[in-house]
Amino acid sequence: MKKLFYQLHGWLGLNFGLVLFIICLSGTFAVVSHEIDWLCNPAIRVTPNEERASWATMFEAAGEYADGSFIRSGYAPKGSRFAAEFLTKDKRGNTRRIYIDPYRGTATGDATWMNSQRFFRDFHRRFYISAGWGIWVVSVYAFVLSLAGITGLSFYGRWWKQLWGLRFRSGWRVFFSDLHRKLGVWTLLFSLIISVTGFWYLFEKTLTNRYRAIQRADNSARTQSEESSDRPVITPNGQRLPVDELLDHAERAMPGFRVTTISMPSSEKRPVRFSGQATAWLVRQRSNWLELDPYTGTLIGMQRAEELPAFERLTHTADPLHFGNFAGLTSKLIWFAFGLLLSALIPTGVYLWVKRRSSRLLQVVRKRGCSSLEMLTEIHLAVRRQYWAGMISTVVIFGLAVSSTWEALKKQYYSLDREGSLAGMGEPGVIVIYGSFMVFILFASWLWFRWIWMPSPFELVAQSAIPDQPAAADGGGEGGENLQRIE
Repeated sequence: MKKLFYQLHGWLGLNFGLVLFIICLSGTFAVVSHEIDWLCNPAIRVTPNEERASWATMFEAAGEYADGSFIRSGYAPKGSRFAAEFLTKDKRGNTRRIYIDPYRGTATGDATWMNSQRFFRDFHRRFYISAGWGIWVVSVYAFVLSLAGITGLSFYGRWWKQLWGLRFRSGWRVFFSDLHRKLGVWTLLFSLIISVTGFWYLFEKTLTNRYRAIQRADNSARTQSEESSDRPVITPNGQRLPVDELLDHAERAMPGFRVTTISMPSSEKRPVRFSGQATAWLVRQRSNWLELDPYTGTLIGMQRAEELPAFERLTHTADPLHFGNFAGLTSKLIWFAFGLLLSALIPTGVYLWVKRRSSRLLQVVRKRGCSSLEMLTEIHLAVRRQYWAGMISTVVIFGLAVSSTWEALKKQYYSLDREGSLAGMGEPGVIVIYGSFMVFILFASWLWFRWIWMPSPFELVAQSAIPDQPAAADGGGEGGENLQRIE
């Protein structure tokens, strides 16, 4: 059974490891993407002060900066040194971000819709595939991550005792074997959280439409006996109430409510919506909300996270657990660190596989007593044919990701000017960040295919010529000695 788990563990790593590595790494940077934007864009950085500007003051400042353009929504600062963010549209209909100092109530600058937070979140969520099925592609890899963890623990004996100790003087293979095991144990709980929430995203997408249909039918049944006149109706009546006065109404309607987002009405008969946190723990910002009549302050509707059905409550809990943003910068840095460790599991495992393949190739060559070019070519082709399915699927998925990313960035490039403008792709620092990320991913992919799927026979011989380590040194991996078991 251990041999089966070992072979399945290696098969998962080789066939799905590259895409899983990209997903994990992009998610790791998505965790701290707001902080990356803070470093790249001076307009987001502010100096804390004792007094804070009111929401009305910030909305007014944003409107003046936007030259009278409609301000669609406002977002509270992500931290004490972050500017508040307001969204509007320019004359071409493109979304713009306007940053307001929350202490002084003055505009600090603006930015395009594209930033590192948007790039990494979209890339991680659906591999930047514009179609909805991109979410399915990424979510399915939660199965890969969980199976890799289960199979890894199954053939490593007494893994709970593998928390400490790295052998530095026994060769690179032994060192990376120890490192791979330690990373697997230390990230066990973290990978479980990521896998479970990844499963949930998959189930959520599958069940949401059905759940919404049931909810609509239930609401329809409950309201059939109600008179339509009992439902609040928004009637435009002069000037809208100031934002701060509406905020007072919202806080009285929901005690303990802390507003993080204000969405302004898009038409005269639409309500103003306040979203944020209340008394529920571990839910995303939009789980608690109130809608008010913008002319009278009358409550139109509200939602508290504590009162949600189990399905919706879990839906709102998945994001904070998956991205670790439930305790500010502290939890983000913890998630970022463990995300890097989880990402490092894959290349260390690949290194061990390459070394093991080389030693087994040497055994095959010695056993057959032939080292001619024909024999080496035969071995090379056998290795490549063994994983052709995984190689093709990985190329297809990665090709889709690169193509979709290019299309998304190209659209952003033309967002400000018909002839194209780098300003449409974000701040210079932001362009460097996600541009470097894409270059790194391309380079890592080239290395992956160069050393795993497309090695030359001569390189295999050169690798196999390196003195091998005893089998027990790498944690007890099992494998065959003949050509069919080269893994």
